[in-house]
Amino acid sequence: QALDSNYTLLYDISSNLLGTINLLEAACGAEVKRIVFASSGGTVYGIPRTLPISESHSTNPTCSYGIVKLAIEKYFALYKQLRGLDYVALRIANPYGERQRPEAAQGAVAVFLAKALRGEPIEIWGDGGVVRDYLYVGDVVRALLAAADYVGTESLLNIGSGYGIYKTQHPLRHGRSAGSPVPALPWAQTGEDAEPLPAGGGGRRLR
Repeated sequence: QALDSNYTLLYDISSNLLGTINLLEAACGAEVKRIVFASSGGTVYGIPRTLPISESHSTNPTCSYGIVKLAIEKYFALYKQLRGLDYVALRIANPYGERQRPEAAQGAVAVFLAKALRGEPIEIWGDGGVVRDYLYVGDVVRALLAAADYVGTESLLNIGSGYGIYKTQHPLRHGRSAGSPVPALPWAQTGEDAEPLPAGGGGRRLR
């Protein structure tokens, strides 16, 4: 989604931003007490100034997807101020796990595994120096459920594993898991791929 959003600006805004405003209006009309929003753990920050990235890090998205995610967070804050609708926005790292589609453009773990099992070369964007925080989907679900009952004062929380992995580590690991070495073909680096994700959640825990 992040890779394509700069080429589909109107669609991204109308489907995601305006769709969320309609959701907020409906939630207020139904007297919903709280919404847990799945934001983005990397695209809202843009190019990192410090690592690991905390929730107080500056937000300078480099793609429409990140801009829209950040705008949605701001509208949640506005609706809380004006209408009393509570919210928690989780800036989630790269989730992976069951039922992730290997044919999709996103989700390196599923894509790499599928290619490794088929004995196909794995394409790495950039020089392989990009670090990503990969988070199991079961842990994402637990974070979402915990956020529904969260009683702290923070409205924005990073959700990650706390461990960064270089993309070049994936082909090596998945190739061995599949039983045969799989070559990795480097691609030219793009602006969308140059953003490491936050490794960790700024030391806060959902309780």
